[in-house]
Amino acid sequence: WIAHGTHPEVPTWRDRVLLALIEVASEARHWDESRRYLANIATHELRDKAHMEIGQRLLDDEPVQVALSHLLAIVDDDLQLELGLQLIERTEVLLNPAAVTQLIFALQAHPHLLSEMLIQLIEHNPASVEVLVEILLDDDPYIARLMVEQPEAISKLSSVLAGTPMSFDLQALLEDDIWADFTKKRDLRTAINALEEWEDGLVSREVIQRGLVRLFTHRGVVDGDEEEELVDALLARNNE
Repeated sequence: WIAHGTHPEVPTWRDRVLLALIEVASEARHWDESRRYLANIATHELRDKAHMEIGQRLLDDEPVQVALSHLLAIVDDDLQLELGLQLIERTEVLLNPAAVTQLIFALQAHPHLLSEMLIQLIEHNPASVEVLVEILLDDDPYIARLMVEQPEAISKLSSVLAGTPMSFDLQALLEDDIWADFTKKRDLRTAINALEEWEDGLVSREVIQRGLVRLFTHRGVVDGDEEEELVDALLARNNE
């Protein structure tokens, strides 16, 4: 079929044959064969359609693989967005940090959709909160910046984290010799006592905001000269 139905100087002819073969192979769930045909498609338009074909066929059984192997391989923005919106509906994808990262990249050109996705994760899928925190703490400053540019989502994430029991004991900090090497221990005790007297949630909220801003400053996401201004703005927003 490829030999007789294509022309060496017209790659789209051969690629259309390969796309047809992919449709047949993926319908029969012959994935190795489908990927072999895909690797030989030369034109972007038909390669996008091939990724879409395989991705949608795999969506029910292996959505994480679709997110990792096919989503960002699609060049056409509309097709990529279409597949991304389908992946958002899959719980397995939302609980996989690498897959969620791919979704964030895919939706970066659509800030309102990215914000909606992040808020949806935080409000309706509590287990995904840990996934988002893991992404924020990852070593890729670009993906962190994409998330930080969604203030409503970050505010909700901070609120959720602030409402959970603190995972550390402030007083236990005094037992760590490293703190004694870098601080005035009496002043540290006074500062911790003051923090513990605040209303529930306020301690962890400021710790979270300051910690995230300091992390992003260190990784070049936030301008160091604007660090304190950003912290004040975030805390003021949470107090509104």
